[in-house]
Amino acid sequence: IYQEMYAHLAARWVADGYRTHLVVLMANDPEGMETWHWLGFGFEAADAMRDLSPVSDPPPPVEIRRAGLEDLALVIELDGSLRKHMRAAPTFLPLREQDRPEVQEKWLADPANAQFIAYQDGEAVGYMRFGPASQDACTIIRDEATTSIVGAWVRDHLRGSGIGTALLDHGLTWARGLGYQRCGVDFEPQNTVAARFWRRE
Repeated sequence: IYQEMYAHLAARWVADGYRTHLVVLMANDPEGMETWHWLGFGFEAADAMRDLSPVSDPPPPVEIRRAGLEDLALVIELDGSLRKHMRAAPTFLPLREQDRPEVQEKWLADPANAQFIAYQDGEAVGYMRFGPASQDACTIIRDEATTSIVGAWVRDHLRGSGIGTALLDHGLTWARGLGYQRCGVDFEPQNTVAARFWRRE
């Protein structure tokens, strides 16, 4: 309840120019403290790890395929949607400007990287990016046996439908085929949509 309340209220507060948010809690409320901690009050980033075992959920009716250079415009559009989501309440992450097309093109051209896009009724509805261990992640999960998820997004109205899980499962299959042993992801705890997903999967 706190997470949903803050997500709505914080958007209004920021729109009104209030960019510093403070919370006062009673010391005998450990559940409340943990909740606010996960909303970014004292907790800025989380690094998570899992093995490469398949995800057991039944797949939704989507087609998943690997993006190529011919999908550059779509990749740039999807990346922009993720950045817009990250700037909104309750995450408020001021990401750098969107990568230039040549940066995105170079990433797609590298065979060590893979971006999987989910399509439903011919429309791109989500994506997930995998590559070698992210240099932005905690050092204890950076090694040659780890693949990192470096981007993921699903259209708002389809979240919770299994598309993210299907993308993850597809990427884990790809990672197993390359000999990786584990998968890492770093995320912002206050990004409640992502935190719920990554902590479950």
